[in-house]
Amino acid sequence: MYSKYLKSFILAADLNSFNKAAAELKVSPTAIMRQMDVLEKSTGVKLLKRTNHGVWLTKAGEYFYKESKEIIERCDNIIQKAKEIESMES
Repeated sequence: MYSKYLKSFILAADLNSFNKAAAELKVSPTAIMRQMDVLEKSTGVKLLKRTNHGVWLTKAGEYFYKESKEIIERCDNIIQKAKEIESMES
């Protein structure tokens, strides 16, 4: 329903690590890095600070993170409600 890039972004931010996010999503760290590059390029906003010790949200990234979590929660709620409505029609 929503972009896999948002999910990867949130997970990388939560774990402060591309490697840990990749392991949890069962993809390569390079795939996560590329997704974050695409996300930053498509938004035109630097969302993450990358260091040898992990990844950290920029100020803009903090805002984007909060709003992205709300979008995903809203999408999940919409899907759940639609399923409930469908089950009542049967």
